Amino acid sequence: MSPGDQPSVKIMAKSIKSASILSFLVGAALLTGCVSAGEGDRMAADIKLMKDEVGQLRASMDADRVKLNETLTRAQRNVEQLEATLEDARQRLGRNNADLSADMEAMRKEIDRVSGQLDVGRREFEQLRKAFELFQADVDVRLNSRRTLPSDPDELFQAGQDRLSGDDPDGARKAFERFAKDFPSDDRADNAVFFVGESFMKQEKYKEAAASFRAVLKDYEKSDIRDAATYRFGDALVGMKRCDDARIFYEEVTTKFKKSSFKKDARQKLKQIDKKQLCP
Repeated sequence: MSPGDQPSVKIMAKSIKSASILSFLVGAALLTGCVSAGEGDRMAADIKLMKDEVGQLRASMDADRVKLNETLTRAQRNVEQLEATLEDARQRLGRNNADLSADMEAMRKEIDRVSGQLDVGRREFEQLRKAFELFQADVDVRLNSRRTLPSDPDELFQAGQDRLSGDDPDGARKAFERFAKDFPSDDRADNAVFFVGESFMKQEKYKEAAASFRAVLKDYEKSDIRDAATYRFGDALVGMKRCDDARIFYEEVTTKFKKSSFKKDARQKLKQIDKKQLCP
């Protein structure tokens, strides 16, 4: 194992150790009556999910590390061979031997050729080294992002918001989907479903986003964000190049939600549709 592999291994070990500790704590909490059976089941499910994700990530990471290490080893070996060839050529050229005088020009050309290959090899090796460093950093980020979601509703909702604003749409979607599923009667359940749609919009997955915004309109008739869901439904349809359908939702914002903060933007979108600026 190379020194560069050690940070990821330590992080993965910590993740696995954390899962074991959490398993112990769940059992202890259930035995002492600190948590209900339902909460214990949820915690156990979270721990199993974390173990599964760590296992999958470890397998993926190991495979990627092996490939990168093999490439780095080949590049290093090529560089060493080129350096040895260049050094041998220089030594032969430096010998003051009459028998080598006829080969002087050919030797100089060989040195130039090998020097060029050596420069290329060094550049490729440096690029591979940097790529490996980025890979290590990415593994660290992915391991950290796969921590168990909190079971407290306030903390879970905040985790979703933090991940959405932190450019982690997958993590945000996971948190908000869990919130909507585990706390359907919470006043923020409609917002959670809405933010699931926003996470898809960040990834330009417009069909999935449209389904989430439609769910807000269908399942939360008394929601105070129906205007936002209607407007963003239109945006998702524009992303799908369905401007005629999007027009219906923008018009609904301007007529049905007259006090909506999205009313001005909806009118602007309608003008752009008329001018074929959104769906040329």
